[in-house]
Amino acid sequence: MSGSTKAVAQRISVFADSRGNTCSEEDDSEGRYVLFTDHAAEIARLRAELENAAAAALANMSLACEKEREADALRVDAMRYRWLCEDHADAATRRRRNDLLEYFRVRSYSTNSTAIDAAISMGADA
Repeated sequence: MSGSTKAVAQRISVFADSRGNTCSEEDDSEGRYVLFTDHAAEIARLRAELENAAAAALANMSLACEKEREADALRVDAMRYRWLCEDHADAATRRRRNDLLEYFRVRSYSTNSTAIDAAISMGADA
C-alpha cells in the first residue's frame, strides 16, 4: 500500500443489540466509532437516499429548464412589442404596424404574436 492510504479499521467488535440484531462497531484510524445494526437495511436506506437526491436534482434541473424557456418566451415577446413601438422609417412597415394595432385588442395573444412575427419577417424580406 502507498503511504497516503489510511488504515480503515483498527478494531472491530461484533455483538447483539437490545433487539437481538447482530451489530459491529468499528474504530477507524481517527478514533471515530461507527455502529452498523443491519447492513442490508443501511444499504437500502442509502440507496433510497441516493434515489431521492437524484430525483430532487432532476426536478431542479427540469425547473431550471422551464424557467429558461419562460425567459426565452419573454425575450421574444419583448422583441415583438419593441418592434410595435418603434418609429419605422419605411412607410410600408408603418402601415403593417398600424394595421396590426387596429385589431390588436380584439385578437387573441397567439393570433397577435403570429401576426407580429409575420409583419417582422415581411419587413426583413423587403
